[in-house]
Amino acid sequence: MICKNYSKYRRRQEVSLLIHWRQNCRIPSKVPLFTSIFIFLSCVAPAFADRFADQAHPIFKKHCISCHGPDKQKGGITLHEIDSIDNAFKNFQLLENIIDQVEHEEMPPDDEDIQPTDTERETLIKALSEVVERVRSGNVPQRAGRTTLRRLNRNEYHYTVRDLFGVNFNPSKDFPADGAGGEGFDNMADALFSTPTLLEKYLSAAKKVIDSVYADPALKKKVIFKLPDTENDPKSAARQVLTYHATLAYRRRLSEEDLDPLLKAFARAQQDDKDFEQSLRAPLTALLV
Repeated sequence: MICKNYSKYRRRQEVSLLIHWRQNCRIPSKVPLFTSIFIFLSCVAPAFADRFADQAHPIFKKHCISCHGPDKQKGGITLHEIDSIDNAFKNFQLLENIIDQVEHEEMPPDDEDIQPTDTERETLIKALSEVVERVRSGNVPQRAGRTTLRRLNRNEYHYTVRDLFGVNFNPSKDFPADGAGGEGFDNMADALFSTPTLLEKYLSAAKKVIDSVYADPALKKKVIFKLPDTENDPKSAARQVLTYHATLAYRRRLSEEDLDPLLKAFARAQQDDKDFEQSLRAPLTALLV
């Protein structure tokens, strides 16, 4: 009941606040109401989070943590970790029980020397009821799930290198077997671990691929399709070659941040007096690791 009544109270309060805010802030009258609401709500969300942290959590700390904290957990209940709005959303069912206990003055128990004031009880009930109301209505921030770093499995690496450089052998045949995970598939990100041994295998395979390319004049001409000339200095020609192959390898448009380490590797080789084609060995190898 308290959640239902408080919901009506909050809606009236927020509408009144919006009208006051629109009238007193310097927003042109021609700005659509929808735009005003969007701006208003973008300001309300942080205020709600701050309100919980500033009002509810201090009361927890003052009256509850001694019996439901890291050192003691009466009834198996811990409240010290509900220190942010995100943690409050996750524990909204516990908050419903707390609201009931506090409303009926069952908590803190009568034998506690320090009891919350009526104002503190009201403040806590309102803050927790707002959390519960938002969860029940689905009005909570959406949090993205965990993103697992994924590598290619052995077959994917083989086919990718073949498509990129046209080599006729399987460079991943010496790779350790890929884990299948609980689902039985060998391309699940959570089962594709990267170990030091595997990284060494990647580097060795990449060198073999580039050696194969350089050993075949026709294949090398296909990969290094641009040479320095009167219109392109070595750096410009290298940029064209590396941009083409890196775009295919990364499967997206390159940024200067992506291209910069490849061009630096080329420049270092040039400083060591290597010719144009040999200077491209290191950056082309790096694309495959």
